[in-house]
Amino acid sequence: MSIILYNRYDTDNSGELDREQLKKLLTDLNDGLEIIDEEVDDIMLVADTGKSGTIDKTELIKAISVWFSETALSDDPAPTKETANDPKPENPKEVPAAAPVKVEVR
Repeated sequence: MSIILYNRYDTDNSGELDREQLKKLLTDLNDGLEIIDEEVDDIMLVADTGKSGTIDKTELIKAISVWFSETALSDDPAPTKETANDPKPENPKEVPAAAPVKVEVR
């Protein structure tokens, strides 16, 4: 599957995905909701193991994995097309601190 994806977004047939090509691929995987530049930069930093500034075929799976894991670990649910432009609440709900735990050493 990754080779089919790769060839679809490697529009200049360079054998590598540049930053904008990767952003388009991730946007399409995100149901058309555009990925922000900072996310693309973070993904490139981790997945571009060859430090070429592009994503090659072997790095694509890592790039997609990094993006999905960041999305899954996010505190906020992934926005949908319907909720992408909803305003953020002024005072986000605070998470209560965990109760202190007393540990006895014997």
